[in-house]
Amino acid sequence: MAELNQAYSSGDQAKLKKLSADLRLSPEAVQGGTVGDELVRAIRQIAQIRKRFREIGEEKTTAEASGLFELYQKVEAENIEGRDLLKHMAERAKTHIKKSERRLENLRIVTAAQEEHVKEAFGLDIGEFRKS
Repeated sequence: MAELNQAYSSGDQAKLKKLSADLRLSPEAVQGGTVGDELVRAIRQIAQIRKRFREIGEEKTTAEASGLFELYQKVEAENIEGRDLLKHMAERAKTHIKKSERRLENLRIVTAAQEEHVKEAFGLDIGEFRKS
């Protein structure tokens, strides 16, 4: 019911149609207590379970095709070998960040020196141009 309300409030017509069809075919839609009614309910339950198994299989296939699952597999393989891949990746990222910070600081120093040179050589303050 919550899914139905959400689909209705968001105006998702495709989801509404799917949920409506699911409700029409649900075991609970079958009224009565005869053996035939019970059989129809059981058949519909089996159909629902089979459908859900297919959906789960599709979800699994999609998940296994993702980059995140590939990373998971690499991490597991490294753990078996006694190595911590995520820790290693974090250390490499920190190293790259430190290198980038040093490069940025060097660029700031060079820029300041260039601005000073232009100011001394030509009497122009180009620092204002860089800010805009």
